[in-house]
Amino acid sequence: MRNLTGFFISISMVVLSPLTIAQTLVEQAKELIEDNQYLKAEVFILSVSSESSEYKALQQVLSSIEPAKEQFIEESIAQTNMFYLNRNTDYGQAIFVITEALKVLPNNEDLLETFTAIDTIRKAEAQKLRQEILLKHGKYLLEVKAFEQSLKLLHPDDQSIEAKYERFLLETVRVANELAIQAKYLFNESNQLASANDIALLAFQLDPNEGIELIYNQINQRIKTRTADIREQETKQQRERNEVEINYWSDQFTIDLSTDNIPDAYRAIKELESFGVDIVDFNERVGRKIELMVQRALDRGNTLWSEGRIEEALDKWLEVQQYGRNNRVLNNNISKAQSFISYYNEVKLQNQ
Repeated sequence: MRNLTGFFISISMVVLSPLTIAQTLVEQAKELIEDNQYLKAEVFILSVSSESSEYKALQQVLSSIEPAKEQFIEESIAQTNMFYLNRNTDYGQAIFVITEALKVLPNNEDLLETFTAIDTIRKAEAQKLRQEILLKHGKYLLEVKAFEQSLKLLHPDDQSIEAKYERFLLETVRVANELAIQAKYLFNESNQLASANDIALLAFQLDPNEGIELIYNQINQRIKTRTADIREQETKQQRERNEVEINYWSDQFTIDLSTDNIPDAYRAIKELESFGVDIVDFNERVGRKIELMVQRALDRGNTLWSEGRIEEALDKWLEVQQYGRNNRVLNNNISKAQSFISYYNEVKLQNQ
């Protein structure tokens, strides 16, 4: 009987209390969160019955998962950006970081967008690096091509030189074909016509075959078409700008003419002429305006003369003298008024 009692006592010591079980489950859930295994933590917590003693404690842990996820995303993106925006770009490390983050949150839009951006840049950089290496190699082959040909001509019977030249030709053709592929890619996919043209030209110089020549001609034709389009667009834009300027100076001419501002009216005519406008009509309008101004000045001066206001009459005629130099009546009136004033001043001086 004593032995049985001891057995049951030992069994009761092995069985864990509800509190201990709750603490264990909470610790396990926290470990999963700390290890960034948020999905496993959620599944683990949600699998526990709501009637169990550890339910409340686990629910508190569950409420901390979302903020932890958000922080994890921010840190992952920040770390990734640091890698691929840094001058010494480590795209491999960036891809690794974002991939690890996607394991936690596979459908997160921010993570997917960042991953796509990094992958696109990584591929573009790799393509650019490969293109640079290929260009350098192609230019080197082009530089030594003449030398290799000369060496072969100088030693026509040397089999080793012949074999070396054949290997050189094979390498030249291989590089030329790769350059042609690069040029076609830049031409069709990236629309980088200037780079495509340079690469295609180098390929053609290395191996002037019909296929490469066709690619080179296609690129050149596109460049000519685009250049023509740009010039046409620039011409159109220039015409539109000219129309604006022409309208402005035409309006300015009308304003100047209406206010008897002949110098500025002539300036407007000069500006219009610079845009290729026919200025005959503008000059005729100015001529008619000058005739009108001179006639008005003559009429007003005559009125002032008849009233004995000789100096005022002279001033009025002098206002338009520069525009009416060929008007004989105006010139006679000015001469007559000046003589009269001169005679009057002499008489006045004698009588003092």
